[in-house]
Amino acid sequence: MGTKSTEGIRRHGLGWQYRWTPPGSGRRETGPTLSLEDAKQFKRWVETNRRRRVKANDSDIEDGSWRFQPFSTMDGETTFGEHAKTYVREQERSVGPRSLKNIRNSIARVESIHDAPLHSLSDAELDDLLESLLGLKKQRTTKGVTVDLDEQRYAMSTIKTTMVTVRAVIRHAVRTRVLMADPSPNYEPNVNADRIREHRYLTPEQYLALRGCAEDERTRLMMDLMAYAGLRLGELLGLRVSRVFVTEDEPNPYVRVDWQIYTDGTGGLPKGTDKNSEKRKRNIRIHEALARDLRAYIEARGNVKSDWLFPSPMDETRPTTHNWGSTKNSPWSRAVAKAEAVGALAGLRSGLPTPHDLRHSHASWLFAKNVPLIKVSKRLGHKNIIVTATVYAHLLELFDDESSNVMEEMFSAAIGDWPTDVAAGDERPRLSLVR
Repeated sequence: MGTKSTEGIRRHGLGWQYRWTPPGSGRRETGPTLSLEDAKQFKRWVETNRRRRVKANDSDIEDGSWRFQPFSTMDGETTFGEHAKTYVREQERSVGPRSLKNIRNSIARVESIHDAPLHSLSDAELDDLLESLLGLKKQRTTKGVTVDLDEQRYAMSTIKTTMVTVRAVIRHAVRTRVLMADPSPNYEPNVNADRIREHRYLTPEQYLALRGCAEDERTRLMMDLMAYAGLRLGELLGLRVSRVFVTEDEPNPYVRVDWQIYTDGTGGLPKGTDKNSEKRKRNIRIHEALARDLRAYIEARGNVKSDWLFPSPMDETRPTTHNWGSTKNSPWSRAVAKAEAVGALAGLRSGLPTPHDLRHSHASWLFAKNVPLIKVSKRLGHKNIIVTATVYAHLLELFDDESSNVMEEMFSAAIGDWPTDVAAGDERPRLSLVR
């Protein structure tokens, strides 16, 4: 075979070798035969040692431990912020708009480490980052102006997503050979179930009180669809008149969920459903009272030409955006403020409810009535039953205790109601369940 070199890397048989001459030595050194990518990594390791005036250790070369050295030749040059841009560009080709938005937001949230060299992000540095995120106030950007939102902190689930994104950027740097090794390979952020913000579960009475504080029938109807059908806010905003089957001759009224509105910086334009969409597409049965309210609302729309069930007040050809439930002066926020003022939300944990808490409340009401987990999962549109069990694990444990009490009461009643089979010499009670 002929020879082909790449900056000191030469072809050798079926592989590649890096050859170099140590400073002050006239003797050329030759590294192991490797793949081209590994040879380039080996070259970086040797040059890093040379820059530090450290002689490459023969034993490190022989046993391959050079692969696990924590620094690259980009030491002090490639920062987290720089590589994060590369990571985002790669993700743009493989993830949906909502996931991409979450990645960008997570990277923007950790601005404090943008100038930090990648190799410096050890476990201790990431713990410091986590603690800073725990005290970080939420921000909102409007027309290029970013302001802190008073008395609002990021939810633990948001912080966990942020830390997972940081780790993903670091792992990508290792995978693409920007880093020789992961500086925090076993890091797990201390964002466990005890630290994650508890869901806010409204009782039916609290929900009805909140509903009564809504300023118009449209807002009340939007609340009802989230509370009684368990919709996500994006699914609610994506509902269309042609997907609402509530005519008087419909024996089982239902709504068809097959669109979800994303907030991706384009004003909430509909983006369809994401890559897990088949599980999210579903028909949701609703009760007759809600179907009646929907019929009245659709009839009262008059000559609105848009098929969106809740078109934007500013432009009826577009759906209402997430601002309905997120801005300080939104219909949702005004209803919550009024309900709080009259004491209707007393006893709620972790602050005031968000629209998504109606979905959590919906799930809690179903579990309280012993609806099977698989049915709750399908109604909520979760990817699989594991998602439902994970999100509501604490609820399932609570209702499992109640189930034990129910079983105890049932068996106690059975023992008292059913006589023993004395003729057969069996003094054990004969329960109705096993007769």
